[in-house]
Amino acid sequence: MLGLPVEVMADRERALATLKGLRDWLQGEHQFTFDGDAVVLTVAAVKAMAQPAGAFFAWGLDDAGRWGRPPGDLKAPVGICDIGFSTLDLFAVESGQVVARFTGGDTLGPRRAAELLGSQVRREHGVSLSLHEADALLSDRRPQLHTPTGLADLQAATRQALDATAGEILGFVESRWGQGRQFAYLLFTGGGAEALRPELTRLYPHGLVLPDPVTANALGLARYAQRAFAHAVE
Repeated sequence: MLGLPVEVMADRERALATLKGLRDWLQGEHQFTFDGDAVVLTVAAVKAMAQPAGAFFAWGLDDAGRWGRPPGDLKAPVGICDIGFSTLDLFAVESGQVVARFTGGDTLGPRRAAELLGSQVRREHGVSLSLHEADALLSDRRPQLHTPTGLADLQAATRQALDATAGEILGFVESRWGQGRQFAYLLFTGGGAEALRPELTRLYPHGLVLPDPVTANALGLARYAQRAFAHAVE
């Protein structure tokens, strides 16, 4: 069970082409070694859905793939905001149906903050950072950088990059959802949701950042797979 960005799923031709490529790659027998043991894994079927749907299922399903919340919650309007490293996906579900007018995506995320920080460090200190290095500094409580002129304190620079990116992300979300009062439940997921937790909860106090938001989509997709592949498992 695979999750694809909302922008990809919204383009039917692109989504089908992507799914075909993934099926050609994944379906069939795979042999590898794990912890010294030989493993043979056969993938019988591959299905895909929008990544934020995984957050919905992480919130609503148990590990056996059964609905674990009050029955009424299955029909309630639920908004999901998935902030990945390079993508921002908005997804809305009501009574099991996708609500198209509240669903969309953009290429926004912590990657933008890493790029901004990298540009500032290169301009002010002459040091080039990889995106990985810049992202690590953004999550460091006391970000510092060794430069030819000494140790540089990057707290102000990281705060500025995060604030600018948060403004862009929240501006996009607000343009699509307003204050989000149309949703009975508002869920935030993805690594970006953890990084922007204070800003998100301030703007959307009724929202919920899912437990372990970095892996929530994967957890939900795994739980839904228990239902989707029930007959194959049997």
